[in-house]
Amino acid sequence: MKNEMTFWDDDFKGKAQGGYFVRNDLHLFFKKLRESGHNPVGIKVDDSFNLEVIVEVPEDSEKN
Repeated sequence: MKNEMTFWDDDFKGKAQGGYFVRNDLHLFFKKLRESGHNPVGIKVDDSFNLEVIVEVPEDSEKN
C-alpha cells in the first residue's frame, strides 16, 4: 500500500494480529491535510463516532 501508516499503542504488551477492516475515506482526508502542510502523526479514538487526527507541530512554530 502506498503511503501506508500504522498507529500503534506503545503501552500494549502481548501478541496482536490484523485482519479487521473498516471501509472509509480517511486516506483522502490525510491527503488533504498533507497538501495543506499538515503531517498526520496519530489518531485519537473514543466511544463516539468522531476521530481526532493529530498532526505534527512544525519546529518553527513550537512554543517554549
